[in-house]
Amino acid sequence: MGIVVETRIGKKRVIVIPKAIAEAVKISEGQRVRIMAVAIRS
Repeated sequence: MGIVVETRIGKKRVIVIPKAIAEAVKISEGQRVRIMAVAIRS
């Protein structure tokens, strides 16, 4: 399963995931997740 989400990095480098996306992939608050960053260069 693959899902792509564009999000922002908040203060203190906190990654903010929209609630609808978190619910869709069943991520709960405080849960650890693995994130793969991909640099987009134009």
